Amino acid sequence: ENDWVTVTAIVSSPHNDYGFFISDASGPGAGIWVYDSGNYKDAIAMGDEITITAELYEYSDLTELDVSDKKKGSLKVIGTADVPAATVVTTKELADKKTAESYESVLITVENVTVTNPDLGYGEWSIDNDVRVDDLFYEMSTEKGATYSSITGQLYYSYGDFKIVPHDASSIVE
Repeated sequence: ENDWVTVTAIVSSPHNDYGFFISDASGPGAGIWVYDSGNYKDAIAMGDEITITAELYEYSDLTELDVSDKKKGSLKVIGTADVPAATVVTTKELADKKTAESYESVLITVENVTVTNPDLGYGEWSIDNDVRVDDLFYEMSTEKGATYSSITGQLYYSYGDFKIVPHDASSIVE
């Protein structure tokens, strides 16, 4: 923590006003959130291979790379590549905080899920075993009892909860 690191990885999510996710593989521990306060929002896209120099730290229990200080940090697109495949996990695994921690910031897919609460507030809703889905990149409404064959997105941590953050409409399959 608080060390400056240089990392090469693939942009594995859209960029919102605060940052994006990168991955270097599939599976536990293969992703991280990059905070950049919008500096590189128009400079990157999903599938870009990048090299960044950033500060590594924990922000509210989310491990992240902070590249927002352009005087110290940097980001360079060096090519394009396939986004690593999503790792299939169960909602039972995600309901366990210790197991969920190993998938923090990783691109995951849950399958055959049912909405248990369509409105937790702040754009969040829950599926089996009280796993949260969040609108960090894509906002949608749903109904209690709705079923989905799959939901794909990064596993994000904020306000004391792990949350699946779908990228767009194609990330949620009815």
